[in-house]
Amino acid sequence: MVYLSAGRLRETKSPARQTAAVFRAVRIEREELAAVRLFLEAAEREKATVELAREAQRALIAVGAPRGNLMAASVGGSNG
Repeated sequence: MVYLSAGRLRETKSPARQTAAVFRAVRIEREELAAVRLFLEAAEREKATVELAREAQRALIAVGAPRGNLMAASVGGSNG
C-alpha cells in the first residue's frame, strides 16, 4: 500500500498482472478474481488506490493464498 500512498502507481502494474494470472491459473472463484481484476484494471490505468489493493488483499486471504506479488509490491515488501 506504500507505493500507492506515495503515488507510485507504475510499480503496481506488474504485480497486479502476475496476481491475476495466478488466480486464473488456479481457478479461483469469480468473486475473489473480480477483486483482483478490478485492481489490475486500475493499476493498468495508473488509477489504483489503497482501497482497491486492500480489497484484492482480502480476496487473496479469503482463498488461502500466500501474500505474494501484489501485496509485496504494494506495501514495499511487508505483509500488511
